[in-house]
Amino acid sequence: MNRAPANKHKNKMSQSPFRYIAACALGALGLTLYGCGGGGGGSSNPQPPAATLTSITVTPASPSSTTLGTTVQFTATGTYNDSSTRNLTASVTWASSSTSIATISAAGVATTVAGGSTTISAASGGVTGSTGLTVSPASLSWNQADWNSVYWQ
Repeated sequence: MNRAPANKHKNKMSQSPFRYIAACALGALGLTLYGCGGGGGGSSNPQPPAATLTSITVTPASPSSTTLGTTVQFTATGTYNDSSTRNLTASVTWASSSTSIATISAAGVATTVAGGSTTISAASGGVTGSTGLTVSPASLSWNQADWNSVYWQ
């Protein structure tokens, strides 16, 4: 009868306590990394970078024309590097190249002041778009059948 040596079934920790401690430490480290999203320090589902504004289109397109004493609503549409577009009318900085011809509000509404031409621009983050605006002076008109009917048009 052959018997197995008595030490064959000894506690493995008594054979190599260092291996047991190292295995436990590595196991704990693995659980920690797994619980923290892989140990990368960030989310396990990173978000793609935000789209970057590449151009601004101002409408109505150039040349827009109107008469003295009227207003024109302009719209700014941003195009981004991922091909998406957004209405930026309320968030851009509006400007008129000649405020003696037309002024423009923060909402993109141009008010005509005098006859002539000006450039209306919209800017955001270093990107600018523009369009032209021509203002015609009001014209004097009359009804030839009634010489007393002179009016501004």
